[in-house]
Amino acid sequence: MSLVEPSPPGPVHVLLTKVSNAWGQANRDEALRSCYAAMRCANQANDLAGLALAQLYLADTHARCEHWAEGANWARRAIRRFRLLNNNRNAMAAHLLLARLERSLRNLDEAQMNYQRALDLCRKLQAEEKRTARREAAAWYEGIAEEIQGTIADISTTVTGQFDQTYRLDFIPILYISDGPDRATVERSDVVGHLKTTGEFLIAGRTYHLYPLGEVLGSKVELKPDAPYFALAIPEDGWLDPVSKKGDYVLVQKQLQATQEGPGVVWTGENWMGGQFERDATTGEVRFVSPRPHIIGAERGYVVGLLKPRT
Repeated sequence: MSLVEPSPPGPVHVLLTKVSNAWGQANRDEALRSCYAAMRCANQANDLAGLALAQLYLADTHARCEHWAEGANWARRAIRRFRLLNNNRNAMAAHLLLARLERSLRNLDEAQMNYQRALDLCRKLQAEEKRTARREAAAWYEGIAEEIQGTIADISTTVTGQFDQTYRLDFIPILYISDGPDRATVERSDVVGHLKTTGEFLIAGRTYHLYPLGEVLGSKVELKPDAPYFALAIPEDGWLDPVSKKGDYVLVQKQLQATQEGPGVVWTGENWMGGQFERDATTGEVRFVSPRPHIIGAERGYVVGLLKPRT
């Protein structure tokens, strides 16, 4: 956001300044209110440039709240308007923000494409500064371009490699309640093996079957071969639902952004907590509901079902 060209003095500028001040005080509710107020103000004044900026600030606010998908939607809207206005600098900043959001959503192809578009705009801006002999500004854009190029180069090797090796479906790491997400590595000896031909799971030489929560045993759960999973050991009877017992495991599909309702788990910073993702009737936002309210975890996932030993 430090790359963004600010709006000219006026009501929209005042409201966007309130957004920045709200984040300085870690007040996300005030930041969201100010973003929406800035959009209303820009709409009433038919200020397309102000509207695009307000949408970009809203995208950034959602990113800070870890609302990756919603942030990406607003970033795309801002990009369309900046393009129409030929505002290449703010379009570049919006593409960079969208790329970061796409990385958080694990849409690596989309992320790489947006980094490339930001790089193209950066080179265009650099060329314009060179033509007008503004060497300092041209050098500034050159530095930005080098950073973007470095990110494009490592995005597939670093991010994809870590993600895929840790959570492959045929080699699922086991976590315990007090284990942080960083413990989910393939070096651990306690892992779940998935036999694709039979649909069975092997843990320490014992066979487990996967059952949906609250369903009749024998029902089938569909697994996505390209989705990341981990198994969470249930610490006591009834930890997640009445059917869950100590000795069972919860199979979790790792999810950075919750977009649908259903049972799930969140890392609180100290332990994994079971609960429910529910949609707020007023805002439409999906929130995690648990015995301890207002848990905001960087790591979360949907509960796919229970792994219970074959009897």
